[in-house]
Amino acid sequence: MPIPRDARAAGSARSCTLTGMPTGCIPARLQSLTGVTTDNAIDGVSRITVDTGGVINLYKAATLAGFTAAGTKGIQATTFTYGLT
Repeated sequence: MPIPRDARAAGSARSCTLTGMPTGCIPARLQSLTGVTTDNAIDGVSRITVDTGGVINLYKAATLAGFTAAGTKGIQATTFTYGLT
C-alpha cells in the first residue's frame, strides 16, 4: 500500500493514526511493519501497525513509544507490503 507523500500534522495527543484505508487493503489480522516516522521534525525508524479495522497506527520508535504530546507528527512517503490473510 503506498503512502504517496509525507503525511504530517500538528496535534496534542501522544498517538498518531491514519484512517480511511480502502477496504481491499484491510488485513485479516494485525500487521506489524517498520517505517520512518517524524516527531517534531526528527525522523526515526519506527514501528507501524495496520489493524483489522483499517487503521494505521504510527509509533515514535520500534518500542511502540508514543509521540511528544505537542508538535507535529507523521510518516514519510513510503510503500508498505503486508499480508491480507
